[in-house]
Amino acid sequence: MNGVLTRPFDCVQADRTDEVRAIVDATGFNFVSIKLSSLFEPGSSSLSLRPSTSALLAQPSTSTASPADQLRALLAPLPPTARASVTAALLSTALHRTAVARGHATLLTGETSTRLAIRTIAGMALGRGGSMGEEVGWEFESAAGVLQCRPLRGVVDAEVRYYNRTKGLDWLERARPSDGVEPKKAGIDAVSEDFINNLEATFASTVSTVLRTAHKLGLRTNHDRLQPTMSPAGATCPLCGLPSQLGAETWRSAITISSLIDGGPAERAEEGVAAGVEGGEARALAPLLCYGCLLNWQGAQQAAKRPAAAGASAADDPTVPLPAYVAEAAGRRWASAGEVVGERTIGVDQLRTEVEQFLL
Repeated sequence: MNGVLTRPFDCVQADRTDEVRAIVDATGFNFVSIKLSSLFEPGSSSLSLRPSTSALLAQPSTSTASPADQLRALLAPLPPTARASVTAALLSTALHRTAVARGHATLLTGETSTRLAIRTIAGMALGRGGSMGEEVGWEFESAAGVLQCRPLRGVVDAEVRYYNRTKGLDWLERARPSDGVEPKKAGIDAVSEDFINNLEATFASTVSTVLRTAHKLGLRTNHDRLQPTMSPAGATCPLCGLPSQLGAETWRSAITISSLIDGGPAERAEEGVAAGVEGGEARALAPLLCYGCLLNWQGAQQAAKRPAAAGASAADDPTVPLPAYVAEAAGRRWASAGEVVGERTIGVDQLRTEVEQFLL
């Protein structure tokens, strides 16, 4: 077994690698430090994303920037809440890829029930209810074939601290997401953490109640009842690696007022296409993403569109680099023979069954 340290924002937060290494080395386990920037490889073929386009057009690219600079460029246009969500997706991917690279079939992660309750509340607000069964359950097998287990799911944070004190163990307190950040910029994760911790201090059953409710409502995406709403078998979101839903991009567009004013030729041409885009053919990434990842880029999309309103052409839109694994996953989805993303064909009888509960 390996002790693994990951740091969400390389070279931004204080480096505590040596402190964690000392604690893990004292246990006799191997210690591996993983940087999120390791997901980026200078000079490797990947995709660059144009956040201003509603279809999230992505085109082949090769960046020579350092991995840390590419990571900063990816996170920079995102608002605080979306930045934390994308960072969590990168973290999960880094852990699973490292497990595969080192030949491990099982990954044990240390989320307590308190942490999972916070993730449940924040995840629901971030549009991740569809994958909640995988994100907070006892175990989850990723597309890479790694079984992720959460052995501390039945233990709250207070019990972990008590155990550490009584056994004389060294530990490091986790930095809160809102430390040193203005409340309005703290994001949903920080708000959810304060909400759960404050309730738990007064009502000791808050965490267990949230998780029991999530267990009842959060069916696994492989459940028979959810299969008609999911993308073709084995299809996962290229960004977070979780199962993606059919028509997520269509649903988001239907319930979102993106603009009340015609954006002009550049706005109308954004959905197509590759003409005039340097570096290769641009393809729509949005239809491949899960609903949660689509929402993450919605704020960046609106921010990126503001300069374009002044008359900038689509070719002048800023792009952000994506890790190479996104290009690999998206390429498999695009190359899947016969796959139609974002559409669902049903018969008359099935349609009648689905709508009859809404008829008088």
